[in-house]
Amino acid sequence: MNGAALIAEILKREGTGFLSCYPRNPLIEACAALDMRTILCRQERVGVGIADGYSRISRGKRNGVFAAQAGPGIENAFPGIAQAFAENVPMMVVPATLPLARHYLKPVFRAADVYRPVTKWSAVAHSVQELPDLMRRAYHAMRSGKGGPVLVEIPPEVWEAEYKGDLDYTPMPVQRSAPDRRGEAGGADAARGQEPDPVGRPGCALCRGR
Repeated sequence: MNGAALIAEILKREGTGFLSCYPRNPLIEACAALDMRTILCRQERVGVGIADGYSRISRGKRNGVFAAQAGPGIENAFPGIAQAFAENVPMMVVPATLPLARHYLKPVFRAADVYRPVTKWSAVAHSVQELPDLMRRAYHAMRSGKGGPVLVEIPPEVWEAEYKGDLDYTPMPVQRSAPDRRGEAGGADAARGQEPDPVGRPGCALCRGR
């Protein structure tokens, strides 16, 4: 399978319900080939909003995915992704980009660099063989701790390259973080002028027979 088919297979294993997209991006046809629904939007901001809303209504248990075209496509998506970052909405963004040989020529929009301040994790793929690891890292970052968008930028030579070997990929679990309840109870006691309860229950020392 090539890079596009590889990413589509990973998205399917991760339980992706559909692909929100704005052409042209090779991932669209690859997802359609796996009978994954593709929703084509007329403006990138709307496409990001579809993926954003899907993640919100599922409370992060299933994550929206947005695929954008290189250049103006991923450029126009910035406001929506920045909002998702500010509101801790987990979603995957997979933009196309120009060939790697042109990445250091001006003016070239390098999404992985530009979006770093408004994503939990972003990277550009340099070879098809590293795609499973990049996608695993992206999903781990997206599903660990506070939610937020992640971005994996794919150049044309990676979309088209053939992956060697069998795909070894297991979906990433959700790993949320939360405050220590005992610490919360102790803080409440301190605010009321009471001695903290070592087992996390409010109440004064006198009432506990001390």
